[in-house]
Amino acid sequence: MIGILLTLLFGITLMAIVRVADRKNGLSMLGIIAWGYVLRLILQNFIRDIEFFNHAAGGDCQGYEQTGVEIARLWRFIGVTFMTNNELPGLGPTVLPQNMFAGIIYLNAGDPTRLGCTALVAFAAGITCFNLYHLALQHGADPVTARWTMTLFYLGPTYLHYTSDMFKDGLVACFTVGALASGIRLMKRVSLLHTGIGIICLWGLWYVRFYLIFITVAPLVVGLLGMRSKSIVRPLFGSLALAILGLIAFALTDAGEQVTTTAMNTYEVGVSESALGGNAKGGSGVKFDDGGSPYGQLWLKVLYTLFAPFVWASGSFGFHVGKIDVLIICFFVLRAWSASRIKDLRLVFLMVMTFVVPCTVAYATSMANVGLIARQRLVVIVVFAFLASFYRPAPRRAPAETEVSRRRLRLVADLTRSRA
Repeated sequence: MIGILLTLLFGITLMAIVRVADRKNGLSMLGIIAWGYVLRLILQNFIRDIEFFNHAAGGDCQGYEQTGVEIARLWRFIGVTFMTNNELPGLGPTVLPQNMFAGIIYLNAGDPTRLGCTALVAFAAGITCFNLYHLALQHGADPVTARWTMTLFYLGPTYLHYTSDMFKDGLVACFTVGALASGIRLMKRVSLLHTGIGIICLWGLWYVRFYLIFITVAPLVVGLLGMRSKSIVRPLFGSLALAILGLIAFALTDAGEQVTTTAMNTYEVGVSESALGGNAKGGSGVKFDDGGSPYGQLWLKVLYTLFAPFVWASGSFGFHVGKIDVLIICFFVLRAWSASRIKDLRLVFLMVMTFVVPCTVAYATSMANVGLIARQRLVVIVVFAFLASFYRPAPRRAPAETEVSRRRLRLVADLTRSRA
């Protein structure tokens, strides 16, 4: 019963947000967002049971569900509290999805409800794509182009698959895009609302895929400083305020040491031989002749990160379905490259690149499995979709005169001169 109620609640909330924010646009995304939301709730009934990949059906969504059930049962004895690795050893750094799912399961008397939990993920998937669609329109994108570009990502195979069950990928994309979009909006105008949204998204990102916070925080800081401001007062004031807050945080707490230690440990573990070897053992594992260096053959790793699986590669059914995503990615990248030449958007593109480039390189240095990277790169691909929304076709040129028409014009000119 809770699952049905939450499905309606999340659905109505999503539609209300789209309706209110989209009321001034000539072309609404309401129908597409609603259809994508319903489609995900339909797919959650059986998508876990289809053997897409060599490791058969399921995935870590089952682990999140089991942990959510365990936390919900603990809450009945100790009370509702945010569970971390300190309270529940073995939980790891990714704790927000399990706590959110546990909250839904707790409301359902401790019984699992895949429908209710997937409704949360589907809500995050819809709000992510609409956020970027709305942001593109605010910066002058053509509504038709932006609509169909974001729809292509929203209903793309990989994003659809990993937001139709209890995976964390929908939440990762939601928090990443939320922080990035808020930074771009803040660059244009100071807003307490988007400052708050950006901070909340960074907090959420720390608990769903924490290493992305080190990359996502840069665009948000640039936006807060107001580098596009015509006055030098705002950037100077923003820099001073952030410096003071940073000094206070480092002086009064151990936040600086924790962040630095976490960042270094994460990178070392991600590029370690054991981690790369373990990932490479999967059905779509890849090994590079990089001499043991994470930066060896970096150009090839970047190609795999963005464009694998390649058309000629063999693999499971899911592997071949992933090739559809690759075609979509190529489409996004080509259109984004074309749109990057628009002068009015160069600052936006530069700001977005402060996220795309380091994120792509970071994933490339730990690239060892095509299936894994297809999930991880979703946060990069959705940003390419945003950039592709600004694509503008070249203006049509007037048809060139044919040889016959030129002869006729010369003939008329000769006759006119002879009569004169």
